[in-house]
Amino acid sequence: MILAMQETLRKLLSAQIARYGEITKLTIDANRETIGIVLQLEGDEKPINITLGGYSLVASGAQTLFVATKFNCDRIWLRKWLVDHPNYLAQPIPPELLPIVATLLTKDKQ
Repeated sequence: MILAMQETLRKLLSAQIARYGEITKLTIDANRETIGIVLQLEGDEKPINITLGGYSLVASGAQTLFVATKFNCDRIWLRKWLVDHPNYLAQPIPPELLPIVATLLTKDKQ
């Protein structure tokens, strides 16, 4: 069930960036608090490998934010950009995705 939920989330997130490319792989290890993303952008030959860690779900008014405190990827420019713009590591979760995200990020559920 967890793998099916991960795949559903990958497809939903990929649809949101379809104009730029697609998420070809999404892995979530809630016990280690890591998320791996492989992103293939249009026009790029090599995919971008991204790792998020130290994440949490934070209530902020009427919405819930996904907040990552650790970030790594194989593109130096992107690592530098996120250091300069850390607010992009805190993203609102659409209410319809919250149950899936909360389940996937809960430790010992995998």
